[in-house]
Amino acid sequence: MKITHAGTPKHLLELPMDILLEIFSYVYPTDLHTLARISKKVRNCLMNKKSKYIWRATFMNVDPPLPDTPEGMSEPAFAKMVFCEGCKKPVEMFSLTFLSSVLELYRFIYQWVQGEVQEKEIKDSYTKVLDIFKTIVLAFSKYRIDMQNSLSTSADLRTVLEEFLAQGASMANLQHYLPQVGMIVQKVLGDMKKGHERYELVHRENWQKQLGRHAWTPKQIYPSNPPNPSTAPEQAITS
Repeated sequence: MKITHAGTPKHLLELPMDILLEIFSYVYPTDLHTLARISKKVRNCLMNKKSKYIWRATFMNVDPPLPDTPEGMSEPAFAKMVFCEGCKKPVEMFSLTFLSSVLELYRFIYQWVQGEVQEKEIKDSYTKVLDIFKTIVLAFSKYRIDMQNSLSTSADLRTVLEEFLAQGASMANLQHYLPQVGMIVQKVLGDMKKGHERYELVHRENWQKQLGRHAWTPKQIYPSNPPNPSTAPEQAITS
């Protein structure tokens, strides 16, 4: 079998693209980024919006599977953010996205009570909130920060909102259910704050390890027990 200059079997690249994509659907998201570098043909195909189903298929190969891609982000960018090693962007970006989605949910709740939006808008909004939070939990888990218990708290949000929707749009129901929604959101944000504190500690420790591994210190230049010139000058010279 002929091998290309990049070390890729030539016959692999000669396969029809639909067969290649079927093969690619069984790998991990990080592998797709690697495969995208083997040729311009493969890269253009994988980075095309029409191939997002391939990325979503690879998301299911991860344990646990990745949640849905956040709105406004492509599948390749999402995979890169989640699996970025030593990168602070995943946790920070998704936390900001979570806060933005919560504010959007509150806006839809008020608009629904006023008859400006349909019930579907609220359901789509809280589903988005929960999906983003699942992504945050996954991002934290990369740093061995367990937030699985917070998932049950966030699931309570769905229960309360579905009960709210079932009771109907009225100011009385808003005053009854909105404080419950607020308590759940505050609990989730509190868990996220604790996770961030542990995350910053882990990130700082990793950074210090990197400095300790690569820094050029005097210990690397001078011996720990240098010879004393006054007592052994000849030994110091000859050595």
